[in-house]
Amino acid sequence: MIRARDPALGGTLLVAALLLAGCNGPAPAEAPSFDGEAALALVQEIVHLSDGSLRPRVPADPAHLGTADRLAGRMALPGWSVGVQDFDGATYLAHDHGAVRGYVTRCPAEDAEELPGLHFRNVLATYDAPGTDALLMLAAHWDAKENAEVDGREVDTPVPGANDGASGVAVLLQLMRHVSDGDLKPRTDLVVALFDGEDGFEDCHPLAGSIHYARTMGDAGGARPGRMLLLDMVGDPGARFVRESGGAASDPVLQDLLWAHGREIVNATVFTDVGRSVLDDHVPFLEEGVPAVDLIDFGRTDGRSGFPPYWHTPEDTPDQLTAGMLGAIGQVVWGLLEDPRLVETWPA
Repeated sequence: MIRARDPALGGTLLVAALLLAGCNGPAPAEAPSFDGEAALALVQEIVHLSDGSLRPRVPADPAHLGTADRLAGRMALPGWSVGVQDFDGATYLAHDHGAVRGYVTRCPAEDAEELPGLHFRNVLATYDAPGTDALLMLAAHWDAKENAEVDGREVDTPVPGANDGASGVAVLLQLMRHVSDGDLKPRTDLVVALFDGEDGFEDCHPLAGSIHYARTMGDAGGARPGRMLLLDMVGDPGARFVRESGGAASDPVLQDLLWAHGREIVNATVFTDVGRSVLDDHVPFLEEGVPAVDLIDFGRTDGRSGFPPYWHTPEDTPDQLTAGMLGAIGQVVWGLLEDPRLVETWPA
C-alpha cells in the first residue's frame, strides 16, 4: 500500500488494511504498490551530486551528458532495452519546430551562435509486454533551465529542476523498477523516453528532444508509439493537474481514463476540470498524429501563470516535493497501465 504523509491528498491513498482482533488465519498479503520514498530519493539523486552541488543538466554544459549516461545506467534493468538518441543543435534547427517555431524571437544572439554546436541526448528504454503490439510512450524531460528567475529577472544560475523535470523522470524510473520486479504488469509494450532540451524556451531550443524524436520516429529514429503520456511537474503535494484544451487537442479517451484513476487514488481537487493549453513535450507528437496527454501541474491560483510559485526559480528544490504525491502519481500511472480499458480503447 502507499502510506502518504499528505493528508490533503485524500481518496483511497490513505486507506490502510486493518486486522480485527480475533480474526482467524494469516493476514492477506498486500498488493504491490508504487514506492514513493524510492522515487523521492531518485529526485534527490537527479538534482544533486554527492557533495550537494547541482548535477549538470543544462545542454550548454558539456558535463550534462554524464547525467544522461547516469540515467541510462538507472534504466538498465532486467526486461528493459536501453539506448540513447544523440543529436546536435544544427540537426534541431533543421527540424520543423511546429507550434514553438515563433519562440526563436526570444533567442539571445549569443545563444543562437552557440546552438548549432550544442549536444543533446535523449535516453530511451523499451519493454515488450506479452500478447500485445500496442506501444505506449511514457515520457518526461530530464534537463533543467539554464537561467533561473528572481524577482522577474534572469540570473546566472541554473534552476535545480526538482519538480520541473526530475519529478517525472523519477516516477518513470521507479515504474520501470516495478515492471522489472514483476509487480507491475503493463498491458502494452512501453517506451520510456527521457527528453533533453525541453526547457530551452529562452535558450533557443524549446522542446529540442521531443521535436527530434517526433520528427525522426519510425525507420529513421525511435519507434512510433500508438499513444503518449507525458509527466511534467508531478511531485508537489499542492499540485493541480489540468485538462488540456485549445491548440492541439489531447487524447480525450486517454485523459478520461487517467483522470478516473487520478480521482480514485487522489481526488478531484488535484485532478481538476480546469482547461488550459500548454506547449510541452507532448505537442510534437500531437503534430505527428500520435494521441497524447500531458499530466502537468498548471492549475494553480497562487503561482505565476498557473504553475507552482517556485517554477523556474532557485527554489525548485527536492524539499518542495513529497513521497506521498510522487507515490500517488506513480500509483495512478500503474493503474492506467494495468487497466484493460487502455487496450480496449486503443486507437485504430
